[in-house]
Amino acid sequence: MVAEVDGVRLTELVARLPPYPGGEDEALAEIERRARAIPIEEAWNVDRFLEAWTPIVAGIAAAIQGEEDAAAWVEQRLSAADRHSPALTGALRQVMIGEWNENLLEGLNPAERAVIGAIVDELARAHEARPAAD
Repeated sequence: MVAEVDGVRLTELVARLPPYPGGEDEALAEIERRARAIPIEEAWNVDRFLEAWTPIVAGIAAAIQGEEDAAAWVEQRLSAADRHSPALTGALRQVMIGEWNENLLEGLNPAERAVIGAIVDELARAHEARPAAD
């Protein structure tokens, strides 16, 4: 699983480590056990990720509420982020055009899912702040 991530060469790193008493397979198993013990919030650093995406979240909420300038601004940011976060930018584009479906979160990591959640929260706040219709 780790070896499938671009730029990660875990097997090469493990090969350079001093011999582990239980052998290479046991060393990899120990690394996996320790990695799984890290709380998901720490592993993905959700708060920092959300902070970086906060302007885009606000822009998407504004675009959904009809601010055309916001939509153009967000699209520029999403285009710039496509290379690094293609699953998230694709999901955010779906959100912008109103395609909220059961597949929206598919393929997103926990930090990326938190961005979608932040949009939902932002839209709920905007809805609550709107004056009631007579």
